[in-house]
Amino acid sequence: MKRFRFFCAGGFFFFSIVGCARLADTPKVLWGSSTRALEEAREEALRKTYQTNFGECFEAVLTIARESGHTIFIQDRRKRHMILMGVKGNVGTTEVGIFFEESPGPQTTVDITSLSTTAKEKVAKVIFEELDKKFKSLN
Repeated sequence: MKRFRFFCAGGFFFFSIVGCARLADTPKVLWGSSTRALEEAREEALRKTYQTNFGECFEAVLTIARESGHTIFIQDRRKRHMILMGVKGNVGTTEVGIFFEESPGPQTTVDITSLSTTAKEKVAKVIFEELDKKFKSLN
């Protein structure tokens, strides 16, 4: 019985310090599919807003990414983001996050971010140039 109480107290202490969100993210970090670092880097994202809805914008970016030879590592419509890899001139596993935010209008803001400035800039150049041809840019 003492062991059980000790285990419960230790578990409560552990979860109080670590928090459930970090613990839930641990398997993703180990697997290599956590987007936490890219989400935190969104403050430094390259950003453009287009006059289109989320669905059309997401599909257009998906097509552009495939046609430009990038590897689509993660695509999640529900969470409104995708992660690309395989940026030429960078390490093959360098991740570039593309995040979408829809506003009324319809307007969709596209954020492109990476921990690598060169990868972010290369992907943004390709994606934004093609989106500019397809949709009206609002900035």
